[in-house]
This record gives sequence, structure tokens and C-alpha cells, in this order.
Amino acid sequence: MERRLPPIVSVIIPTYNRLDLLPVTINSVLRQTFQDFEILIVDDGSTDPIHTLKTLDPRIGIVRHTTNLGESSARNTGIQSASGKYIAFLDSDDEWLPDKLSIQIEWMQNHPEIKATSTGYYYLTEESRSCDIPANHQDWFRHFAKGMDLAPGSTLVAHRNCMLEFPYDIKLPRMPDWDWAIRFSLKYSFYVIQKPLAIIHRGARPLASTVEIANLMILDKHEQDFYRYGRFFGSFCVGKRFLEIAVHHFREKNRSKGFYYLWKSVKKNPFQRPGMYLRIIDYLLGTSFLVMLKRLHERLSGRNVDHP
Repeated sequence: MERRLPPIVSVIIPTYNRLDLLPVTINSVLRQTFQDFEILIVDDGSTDPIHTLKTLDPRIGIVRHTTNLGESSARNTGIQSASGKYIAFLDSDDEWLPDKLSIQIEWMQNHPEIKATSTGYYYLTEESRSCDIPANHQDWFRHFAKGMDLAPGSTLVAHRNCMLEFPYDIKLPRMPDWDWAIRFSLKYSFYVIQKPLAIIHRGARPLASTVEIANLMILDKHEQDFYRYGRFFGSFCVGKRFLEIAVHHFREKNRSKGFYYLWKSVKKNPFQRPGMYLRIIDYLLGTSFLVMLKRLHERLSGRNVDHP
């Protein structure tokens, strides 16, 4: 009997009760020009009959949690179950363009010193669609300290052995990607392929209470790290966390908590992105000025494009 070699790439798709969306997501993997992969669907305690998807292709495997443990646990299970040299993540409501794996794997094989790559992406919301291509940076930790813009849930490809070193924090109720990137970047470097190769659909907005808990946990873990570049930079990063919490409370019309965290943010560092303050004004006044500005910017920049 011919011995089957491990695939080069393990595609990990965590899911929870998304059977209606998964065929589109999986088919975007099956249509890749690069075909040496396995697909691991991590069923995080779904009540949907996810096992029926195995009939789509013999390379599909399903790992099941008997209860819903959360996104981070599902990704960690996928990493541990994978047999490929590289791990590629794909959220169960997103899609890949056909050349994504081919371009990323070729680049990583030619640059073995880079342990993780991301790509540009089309970002779709109810209000707009845009083409986002994050820049590359010399100091990725400094960049990640200010926030996350890579959409790594559906654009990331990384060496499996490096991912095993840095599992996702299962205690975080939100932003596990960002926490992972902060820790990962202290040891390894990233590279962003300057092409849009994924289609990201914005999911449901998180509860303000969840955003608050997650940001406070992030600060508890990383606040001292943020100050490694000086007092002003550290205060900027901490203030941004408080401002994000404020924005979500204002969105839910919780003005007391909104103003509380807005004041904490301003005390730390008032020099944040103007868009964050504009969003608060929109929530307070019931306007949509920021959405109008975004649409205007997309038209002027040519990034309000139809995705493939």
C-alpha cells in the first residue's frame, strides 16, 4: 500500500451552528490553485449535523467538541490535530480567493525566516465594502500594541510548530487574535502579502460588556509591555483600550459607562484616532456622519470595489 505523505497545509475552520454557511466557505478552499491540503473542521459543540460535510471531499476531517468551548479552544484543537507543516485559518462565514494559498505558501517557502503571513482582504459590512491591505512594519510588536488590522482569522498562514508555542488564550471572551499576535510578535516576525486574497464578512456586533471584560483582561496581561516604548506610547495604547470600551457602551446607549471610560481614555491620552470620537458623537446624536465619511473616502480612494 502506498504511504500517504502529510499535506503541506492544514486548513482549520472552527464553527458553531453554521451549517448553512459552511459549504460556501469550504468550496472556496476546494477551488484553490494550491491543492496539497487537508481541511479540519472543528465543530465546537454544534447541534447542526456538521458531519454531513465530509461528503464534499475526502480531504475533509471533522474534530468535535461535545460542548461549546469557544473560538480559542476550537483553534487550539485544530492546531493540535493538524498534520501539515503550515496552518491556515478560515472563519466559517468567510471565503478565500483561488490563489490565496498558492501565493502565501510560495512566499513562505522562499522566506523561511518569516514564520507567519497575512494578506489583504475585502471587508463587507451592512454599510459598506472596502479593500483593506495592511502595511508591513519593521517592528510588529509596536504595531500590534496599538491594535489589530490583519483579520488573521481568515488570512493567517503560519508554521504549525510556531503556533504550538503560542496557543490562543481560552479565557479571553473576545480579541484572542490580537492577544496572540502581541505574544507571537515578541519572538517571530510577520509579512503581509500586498494583495486582497480573502473576503471577510463582519459578524454580529459584540456586547459592550464582553468588549469591556476582554479589554481589561488584555490590559492586565500586556499593559507593562505597552510602556516598553516610553510613557507617551504606553499611555496611547492604554487610552485606546478605554476608548474602545466607551464606544461600545455608547452604542448600547449606556451613557454612564460610556462617559466613565471616555474620561479614563482622555486622562491617559486624548490623542486617539478622530474616527473613534466621531463614532461616539454619532451614537450620542443618532446620526451617521462617520458612515457617510467612510463611504466618501471609499469612493474617492477607489476602494469601494466589487469583490470577485
